[in-house]
Amino acid sequence: MNPADPSQPPAPLLRPWLGGLLLVVGCLFIYRASLGFGFVMFDDDVNFVFNRDFGPLNAGRLRWIATEHTVMMRYVPVGWLACCAIASIGGLDPFWFHLASVLLHAAACVVLCGVLARLARLLGIHQAKLGGAPILGLLPFALAAWWGWHPLRVETVAWVTTLIYLLATLLGLLSLQLFLSSLGGTLPRRGTLAASLIFFIAALFSHPAAISFLPLLSACAAVGSLQDGGLREMCKDRIRLRRLGMSLLPFMIAGVAGFAAAITARQFGSIVPHDPTPTLAEFDLGQRVAQASAAATHFIAKIIWPADLNPAYPLLENVRPLAPRFLLSMMACAALALLGAALLWRRARAGLFALATLAAFVPVLGLQEHPFFPSDRYTHIAMIGLALGVLAAVSASHRLRIITARILPAAIVMVLPPWIAMSRRQLTLWSSDDTLFDGITAIQTSSPTRDFYSTRLLNIHLHRGEISQARLQLERIKRDGAPDSTLRDLSEKITATETERGPAPYAALLITQARYATAQGDTRQAVERLRRALSFSPRSATARFSLGMLLARDGDARGAVSQLLWLRANPAERLPPAAMQNLRASVAAAFRGQGQDRLARLVEALP
Repeated sequence: MNPADPSQPPAPLLRPWLGGLLLVVGCLFIYRASLGFGFVMFDDDVNFVFNRDFGPLNAGRLRWIATEHTVMMRYVPVGWLACCAIASIGGLDPFWFHLASVLLHAAACVVLCGVLARLARLLGIHQAKLGGAPILGLLPFALAAWWGWHPLRVETVAWVTTLIYLLATLLGLLSLQLFLSSLGGTLPRRGTLAASLIFFIAALFSHPAAISFLPLLSACAAVGSLQDGGLREMCKDRIRLRRLGMSLLPFMIAGVAGFAAAITARQFGSIVPHDPTPTLAEFDLGQRVAQASAAATHFIAKIIWPADLNPAYPLLENVRPLAPRFLLSMMACAALALLGAALLWRRARAGLFALATLAAFVPVLGLQEHPFFPSDRYTHIAMIGLALGVLAAVSASHRLRIITARILPAAIVMVLPPWIAMSRRQLTLWSSDDTLFDGITAIQTSSPTRDFYSTRLLNIHLHRGEISQARLQLERIKRDGAPDSTLRDLSEKITATETERGPAPYAALLITQARYATAQGDTRQAVERLRRALSFSPRSATARFSLGMLLARDGDARGAVSQLLWLRANPAERLPPAAMQNLRASVAAAFRGQGQDRLARLVEALP
């Protein structure tokens, strides 16, 4: 192609490969600190650290993955499969889980940029020019960067438990990309459509929140298959409309099945006792609508200016439908719904995406439960709908395309840098249990809720064996004005824990789980549990003896002898002579198995 030829289209401002590279680099820059974070005792403990069934992949664990629905109260076999695959690489080292989270998020940003670029072609946005070059290569990148670098993503990327949200999002975006690719001709391509359906089902069974992709798929299908104009014009071609419905039918069936599996797991499968879903008599329709409206407007405001983000917002502790804030929220949501309906009638493409985005916000709202605790992670997929809706809105008129082309560079320069800074600052909240629970309690307006989270952090310190930190936390709870009875109970618990002998409670639990894994023949899982136990109680003779025996049996003589030497160097922690002799013999046998007889004799000669 001759670049000087005026008949050839000008090159885009940003090459696709360069845009993808910038998105990945931006994600790595923002989230690189999270690679040094550990697990937080905010569901990570139940789901991973102290879940005796979780661990590296093997035949028994695959059977567990296929039937598990009690730990997370959801049926998420694809999510568990991914997490166990990570454990197969790095065991219970949190670095590998955080690395997987960052890479999944970076990949989702790149795929979203591709989805937006393909949708931009369908909408004809490339006709808008900026400096003689089409805007096609810049607007999708800008929207993908806005989504991926937005501070609302921090909770999902920095928290290990939400890794399955990231996986569901990536699979859902791949499904969306394939679906848009299938719309290249007069009929959807069946092979590409089938692949899209497979990814959508995988996303649903990574996390049921992926059902939010269904309205987005439907809107994209209508835009790619039906003619532009108002609702009447789009509905004139009944043959195409019928074909479109048939292509979407398998996705709808899969969505219903995934939703049914999620509801069943929630109602009948929890290992943690939860209150049943309230009836209309207990939580009437007006309260539910008020709660949903408050949650929606809260997150719309956070999307515009994401300040003071927190894992546990207190805004819905007391739902009063007639209170001014709830009335204004309901009016705002009604106005948005009416605007979407009006757009649908006159500008069907923009209206479809507006209503699809509102539908994608449904998992955010919490119409079933009371009180509902809205979380940043629930906006993960809904904001993708908002990015798609911006493209549809820009395509609604030629004037809007030109305006977007003129203001976009300035918007990128002004908005993205402060949001990147806010994301990095928000990231520190998830660096440890102390920063997390201190951040949660700092914004609580209700004393019982604040005391609950403060007491939870104190118990975490006790279970870790951190008595001094527990006493400091008790002083904080006292300054917050907790009742004397609560302070007395906590003080007695600290004293009782301090006088207990043996490993810290967390370490003792992990040692018990290691014994269970050993009985099941899962040596690798037992070793991982014992190593984790030693991170809580490094001086636990029981953990070191069990770890040494397992390593020796597994042929890791050098790892086993290090445990033996530690026990010999710490006589206060030494085990009975018979146990030490047993460990010494096992280590010597491991060296002999490696053909290192001299080292075996040295071990046997130890006094």
